[in-house]
Amino acid sequence: MPPQASAVARRGNGFCRKYPTRKDCCKVRHATMPFQDMTEQRQRPSLMQRKVLGSHSIAGPLARQPAWRASRRRSRGQALVEFALVFPIVLILIVFIVEFAFLFNALLSINFASRNAALIGAEAGDQACADALILQKVEQDVGAPADSASISSVEVMWVDTIGNVQNGGAAINKYKPGGSISCTPTGGAKVTVPYTLFGAEGYPIADRCQVILGTGCKPGHSGLDVISVRITYDYRWHTPLPGLIPFLKNGPGPTNSSFTLVQSNDMRMEPVL
Repeated sequence: MPPQASAVARRGNGFCRKYPTRKDCCKVRHATMPFQDMTEQRQRPSLMQRKVLGSHSIAGPLARQPAWRASRRRSRGQALVEFALVFPIVLILIVFIVEFAFLFNALLSINFASRNAALIGAEAGDQACADALILQKVEQDVGAPADSASISSVEVMWVDTIGNVQNGGAAINKYKPGGSISCTPTGGAKVTVPYTLFGAEGYPIADRCQVILGTGCKPGHSGLDVISVRITYDYRWHTPLPGLIPFLKNGPGPTNSSFTLVQSNDMRMEPVL
């Protein structure tokens, strides 16, 4: 063993670790463990570098975080960016589903009310309170979450078998909210509904035919009438969807915050034997 090596050996390996730049330590380490020494020098900073960087410094390539930590940070940043891009779309989708549920409920409500009202009209026939009973049924059937206050008009019509309004489209009684109509049906309680006849009475109650062959009915009524009830409903937005989708603000309703729904049903008059 060279004398330098023996001297270093006497001093111990800790001496060379503490003073790696001494010539005797370098000679011995390069002579005995060249590969391990070069690997340690590449992996660990020198004493001077540690003093410059400080024990808690993270600056510089020698003090970088491990690769797996940097990868985790990059993946977190990527997740935040993806969330920021997807969140508005998910929010609009959720609001759209909620709004569609309200819209579909309103559509079903007025369709159900129109069908039941037409059935009441077919049974009432030419009774004096026929239209009042029809309007009462509409009010009863349009309930929460739909709102009967959003009904803009109810039309009682005489139509043919394919739904065309008779008398050139004039056989219509149109009722709008406001005022009141009161009537007491035969053998029943008084009926009062918050509607008023709008315009002329194009389909008078007394002219409605309930006779199969039309015997004794007014001219033009050759058999049982087909009565139709049409409801126009102003649907108002329940969510801020129009604010998220600007083109929905200009809806087809009477105001920019509403959407018009129309449903009608036809029924043949119940015959009087």
